[in-house]
Amino acid sequence: MFEKTPKTPKKPNVANSTKSTKPDFARKTSSSAASAAKTPAPAPAKSTRDQSTTIGASIIIKGELSGEEDLVIQGNVEGTVNLKDNSISVSEQGKVQADMYARSIIVQGELSGDLYGTESVTVARSGRVNGNIIAPRVVLEDGAKFKGNIDMDSKNAGASHAPDTAAASTKASTA
Repeated sequence: MFEKTPKTPKKPNVANSTKSTKPDFARKTSSSAASAAKTPAPAPAKSTRDQSTTIGASIIIKGELSGEEDLVIQGNVEGTVNLKDNSISVSEQGKVQADMYARSIIVQGELSGDLYGTESVTVARSGRVNGNIIAPRVVLEDGAKFKGNIDMDSKNAGASHAPDTAAASTKASTA
């Protein structure tokens, strides 16, 4: 790595001023720095907000689903889906029986349950929804099937990200 240098230092030639007066090790360091600059820096780790997870067509999930990344559902899901500040997409093959809580929701398949979107809910042409939609922006494409109520009051749409189980149990006990 280091070259041996002679014990007697060389004096720079004053007459030839175009020559570099840098020692050998300095020249090698600067050339290695130049080659290091050509090496690309490692890519930064992606945040979970940029990531997406897919539930495949042959997958069946029953229960509560929560996380911090976008979700594409191609399989069957039953229960509750709570993805707070992320988006959920139900593909044409997807079959969902769940209440969904997300920033944005797109339904291209079948969904039975209530949809709570803090930004938007879209039911595509191939989508079929049986349930209520609570979101400030709602899009029902031409040909979409929908049965339920739509609430676009911004207070209700952003108020609940997760199911209020305490309120639900109080309602059940008073009924």
